[in-house]
Amino acid sequence: MACLLTLLLVATLSGCASLVTGDWATEAQDPETLAEPAPPAAVRTIPVEARWVRHPVDDPLIVDELWASVDEQALPRAARERLAANGLRAGLVPWPLPDSLGERFAFLEAAPDSTDENQPARDDPLMPDVSRQTLRLLPGRPSEVVATPATAELVVLVRDGDRLCGNTYQHATAVFELTAEAAADGKTSIGLVPVIKHGDRRRQWIGEEGVFRLEAGQCRKHLERLDVSLDLAADAMLVITAAGPPSSTVGDAFFRGRDLPHAPQQTLAIRPLARTTDPLFTAE
Repeated sequence: MACLLTLLLVATLSGCASLVTGDWATEAQDPETLAEPAPPAAVRTIPVEARWVRHPVDDPLIVDELWASVDEQALPRAARERLAANGLRAGLVPWPLPDSLGERFAFLEAAPDSTDENQPARDDPLMPDVSRQTLRLLPGRPSEVVATPATAELVVLVRDGDRLCGNTYQHATAVFELTAEAAADGKTSIGLVPVIKHGDRRRQWIGEEGVFRLEAGQCRKHLERLDVSLDLAADAMLVITAAGPPSSTVGDAFFRGRDLPHAPQQTLAIRPLARTTDPLFTAE
């Protein structure tokens, strides 16, 4: 009897060992049961439209009617004061615009529609009064919107509080660095920073997110104190242009031509083309 019990015990232990070390191990190593690696998350771009309207400096439809509809209070008071001191004004306006303004901002079928971020603004008298640029922006990554084409020499006066500084830039181009990010309630956070590219092209190290890379380009003067940041709904538009009499302000450099005071003026309108989803509410 003792021998029989011993044999049964050994058989039982052997069976358990087979279940634990044999069958389970074989199942774990079966390639058909291994989980497939998760595909990389798709990068979602944010579609944004930049619309330029070219008009006389004293155009009553723009100067009076448009700015009567613009909510400049959407910007903080300090930001509005800095912009005004440098010949700029900006604000929020509902979209679509009233009929008379809508016709002025309407995109003409004959006008070019470009996705090229380096498309120059329209200062050629033969160009249409309205042009449109469609951009698909990576969240938080700046993209260029060219305000005025390259000029041999650009004189700009910048006022910061009680200080007034003047600089002359050679081979200069006025551009905006435009960024977009998803915000709450389907809105899009828009950031617009004036930048003056100047000088000869040269190779230089650029640091971004802790990584340095070698790029060829011009020197950049960022006017961070004049940045414009707003959360835009899909039915709203950011409008920015020059203000005050023509002179050598930042507003003149970015929105008026070289032949002051007779040059036409440009107004830039930025609007998101779709609702966005805040990353906090995006399913993993």
